[in-house]
Amino acid sequence: MKIQHTLRCLAMVVLGLTVSSAHPAGIVAAFLLLPAFTFRHPSRRICYAAATGYYVGALWPLAVGAKNFLCPDVSVVGAIAFWAVCAMLLALPYALLWTEKTQQLLWRVPVALLIGIIPPLGLIGFASPLTASGFLFPAWSWGASLCPWQDAV
Repeated sequence: MKIQHTLRCLAMVVLGLTVSSAHPAGIVAAFLLLPAFTFRHPSRRICYAAATGYYVGALWPLAVGAKNFLCPDVSVVGAIAFWAVCAMLLALPYALLWTEKTQQLLWRVPVALLIGIIPPLGLIGFASPLTASGFLFPAWSWGASLCPWQDAV
């Protein structure tokens, strides 16, 4: 891997770390930059490495919280393995939908983002860039529009 691709992957880790801070600017930056940085790589392998780097940075609280989430007897190796597996699984849609054809990115990018929020990946996909939609479009009231019984309450 060229040094330029390695630097891009490290930039994705930094982007992921800004998301894990839960600062709205970091979440919005991830929404805008994750698809641009991952799908513009020259190969599927580097695209996967960049997306994995993002999720490694964004999901680091999983390694810390694995004791509370899984069980109190989990080892450090088990917690790190849980963190790594989650990051690799969430990066899979980016690798599978990567293409050299720029025109196809118009449908591949949204599909990759959607795959990360629907179950089963959606169960561990709390670092999805689509989280930024609440910050970017607060008046949309996603919860009210998706729940038809909301008016009855």
